[in-house]
Amino acid sequence: MLHKTRAIVFKVTKYAESSVIIKAYTELFGVQSYIINGVRSAKGKSKSALYQHGNLLDMVVYHKEQGNLMRISECGFAHIYEDLPFNIVKSSLLIFYLEILNKIVKEHETNEPLFDFLFEIFIELDQTEKPLGNHHIWFLLAITKYLGCYPTVSPDPYFDLKEGMFIDFLPAHQQFLSEQLSNSFRSIIEPELKNYDQIKLTTTERKILLQQMLVYFRLHIEDFGDLRSYEVLETLFKS
Repeated sequence: MLHKTRAIVFKVTKYAESSVIIKAYTELFGVQSYIINGVRSAKGKSKSALYQHGNLLDMVVYHKEQGNLMRISECGFAHIYEDLPFNIVKSSLLIFYLEILNKIVKEHETNEPLFDFLFEIFIELDQTEKPLGNHHIWFLLAITKYLGCYPTVSPDPYFDLKEGMFIDFLPAHQQFLSEQLSNSFRSIIEPELKNYDQIKLTTTERKILLQQMLVYFRLHIEDFGDLRSYEVLETLFKS
C-alpha cells in the first residue's frame, strides 16, 4: 500500500554499483530503510541530490509492517536548504545532530512531536541569522523532552547528572555540575523559548557543558557510545 509521508534522511549508504540505501526518519512510520536503485548511475544523477544526509523530503512510499527494506514510489524536497550547505557552522551542527539522532532514534513507529520538532529545527537552522555558538547545547537539552529524560527543574544549586535533577547537596559521586555550571545549565532549561542566542557562556563553560551533556546521554540512553563529530564542534566554538 502507498503512503505519503514527510521524512528526514538520517544516513545514506552506497549499495551495489549504482544504488543507495537511506535510513530515514519518517512522520508516519518512524525509522525506516529504503533502497533506491540506479541513483548513482549516469541516468540517476539528477535524483541523487534528494538522497543526502539531513535532507527534508516529501515521499510516497510502499510500506509493509514486517519489511526490512522498503521502496519509494515518489520523492521530492519538502524544504531545500539555502544557507546550510555553504555555512561551515550550520553544516557541522547538522552532522553532529545526525550522529546523535542515529544513536537515539530507533523506533519503527510514529512519534509526531519528535518528528515535528526535528523538522522545524532543521529548517530554522538553515534560515536563522542568530549566533549559533550555544545551539548544540540547547539542542541536546531540548531533545531530552522527547526521550523521557528531561531534567527536573528546581532552585537547588547542583545538577545531578545521574538523577537528572537539581539537588541541594554535593552527591557522593562525581557526575554532577558545579554550582556555576548548574546555574548556566538552568538558563537553557526552557528550550521552547529558543533562547540559545541569549545564553551567556564562556568558552570553558561551553566546552564543559557539552562534555557533561554527552555524559548525561550516556547515563540515560542505552548504548549511546562515543561521537566522531564531537571534536569538530569543540574546534568551531573554541572562541
